Amino acid sequence: LTASQQRYRERLHARQNFYADSVKAAATE
Repeated sequence: LTASQQRYRERLHARQNFYADSVKAAATE
């Protein structure tokens, strides 16, 4: 993996985690 690919994967995972947390928060309200 190149450095740019690694950064892309990190951003992708961060966005997926943020989305998952938002869904969980909405479900518990």
